[in-house]
Amino acid sequence: MIISIITAIVLYIISTVYLDRYYQLETASGIARYSLSRKRNQFFAGAYLCIGFAIGWLFPRYGYPSVAIIKAMYLIAVILVIADIDRKEHIIPNKILIILLWSAFLFRVAEIIITPSNWINIVGSAVIGGALGGGIFLVAHLISRAGIGAGDVKLFAILGLYVGNYAVVGIMLISLLLTAAVGGSRVIRKKINLKEAVPFAPYVAVGVILSMLLGF
Repeated sequence: MIISIITAIVLYIISTVYLDRYYQLETASGIARYSLSRKRNQFFAGAYLCIGFAIGWLFPRYGYPSVAIIKAMYLIAVILVIADIDRKEHIIPNKILIILLWSAFLFRVAEIIITPSNWINIVGSAVIGGALGGGIFLVAHLISRAGIGAGDVKLFAILGLYVGNYAVVGIMLISLLLTAAVGGSRVIRKKINLKEAVPFAPYVAVGVILSMLLGF
């Protein structure tokens, strides 16, 4: 519990400092200077700390080690950043995906160091998860013709590496079900039309959080 709370506080502070910086994003209209600094960061802080309490209480009962708590809270911090950017700009910046990719690699190395006898399962889960997440969304990207963006493909490939094959399937299912439910209701209420692009990362963020809490 203590590790989870401390990790939540530290990672939220880091992510908030990062979000308060203006940086450039390539958008459809050109280069935009963009900042995520908002008063509602206070809401995210409270929600993030509640998630930290929940994970700190649940993970030991799932039999997960302390590194799993840190790994989960770090992923949630990063995915919230990605979700907010995608919601606003309909883009997932490559530089954040690269950070998440290197983080996945470092966490996997840490897991191998902690349990070297289990290295085959760790590596296998990462490789299969990356291939599964990236492969399924690559096919969807090619079929949908921009319905699924290239950023979504890269995000799920990296998520697969990060969380493994079982967890990435859980995240995928939750995200798609949420997208279908919310998107369908908005179409029925005529808030959007069927051809309008819908940012997917916010639903992925919810999928990540729920899958972590459920112990995937």
